[in-house]
Amino acid sequence: MRLFDSHCHIQDDAFRDDRDVIMRQAADAGVHRMLCCGVEESDWAVVIELAQKYPTLKPALGLHPVCAAGATKGWLDRLREKLLAVPGAAVGEIGLDEGVETPDMATQEQMLFDQLRLACEMRRPVSLHCRRAWGRLSELLRRARLPERGLVIHSYSGSPQMVAELASMGPVYFSFSGAITRPTNKRGRAALCCVPPDRLMIETDAPDIPPVLEDGSESARPNEPSRLVVVARAIAGTLGKSLEDVAVTTWDNASRVFGD
Repeated sequence: MRLFDSHCHIQDDAFRDDRDVIMRQAADAGVHRMLCCGVEESDWAVVIELAQKYPTLKPALGLHPVCAAGATKGWLDRLREKLLAVPGAAVGEIGLDEGVETPDMATQEQMLFDQLRLACEMRRPVSLHCRRAWGRLSELLRRARLPERGLVIHSYSGSPQMVAELASMGPVYFSFSGAITRPTNKRGRAALCCVPPDRLMIETDAPDIPPVLEDGSESARPNEPSRLVVVARAIAGTLGKSLEDVAVTTWDNASRVFGD
């Protein structure tokens, strides 16, 4: 069984002292590919370095909306330079976040447009974040050109009704994280059931969003890619499919977008 973690942050300081162990545990659990997403300019070089060290890691570089306020002049040009230097890198993590304190949504929206345009220009797939801004995200995506390689909404938390709307815009994919394992997350499971099989992905968002284990306990923090199997098993149960079916489907989808 091969699993593809479509969104994680191995560059995070939570893994600084034991990355070799984390990567070995992931491989032992069947996680043979991971998309490692940069979130700010200071970590792009680290993501690239880790992808060079660990062949199972695929890099993604982008400016997270939470980091919008700290962006410095010329950031987009520097992002383009990094992407040119790493032809296999995706664009991400980018998006909208109204959950931050006093969000500057005008700046976030412009940064989202800029990075989507860059992804289209360079023919790169995108990993996208959205929190408390689903209506506005839908409006913006309808106005934007979407990357032909695909746009993956990570840790999808939008409504079930929005799945069909977003999927109709183009190659939009939906990735589900450990949040889907929470017993109270009925909306997430309803949304999952609306996702076409060829648009489904799974992720850990490690070190965040640790899944709830089968015995009802929450797994320890920090979360790590080896726990992707917990997410996959929960999705299989919700969809009435086998774990192997979910593994094959999500591997094929992630590989098609981000590369095998």
